Amino acid sequence: MINCLHCGGKISELSRFCPKCGEKIIKTADFTSNPNAANFILQEFKFFKIGTFYNNQGSIDRRLEEGIGVSDRLPLVYAMVVDEEIMYIGETIQGYKRPLNYHTNEKMSDVRNGILDSVSRGLEVNVFARTTELEFEFEGLPLNLRVSLEAALIKKYTPPWNKKIEK
Repeated sequence: MINCLHCGGKISELSRFCPKCGEKIIKTADFTSNPNAANFILQEFKFFKIGTFYNNQGSIDRRLEEGIGVSDRLPLVYAMVVDEEIMYIGETIQGYKRPLNYHTNEKMSDVRNGILDSVSRGLEVNVFARTTELEFEFEGLPLNLRVSLEAALIKKYTPPWNKKIEK
């Protein structure tokens, strides 16, 4: 048995979601033990892997992690990682659909081109997300932590595919 990082509930090693709170379980195999690597940083902020862009016989393809539905609409912050480096950080209310369709996104050409370039060089682009505890009420006002978390992570890690970096 392991403990849920979100609520502390007991979880079977084989479970993908916490039976108490529904949080997706972060498998330690999804992350590296290098404290300077992107995957380690993302684990610290409760991100979990949702998919991967990869080279499939000369063209770009994607595979989704088990339990991830592209049509699920929910607020999230997401990050794209290549060779243990955070390349892009974004936020959306569209759910998994947005970060897992960037390989076809004409408007976000820097991100799309980064994915295409990485995959054409034989590298995988891993996509991670955080979906919980991103919106809450403070003194009667709805606060959106999603936008603040995105901005803080972009400022701290200055991912090369992000164009809205504030210094």
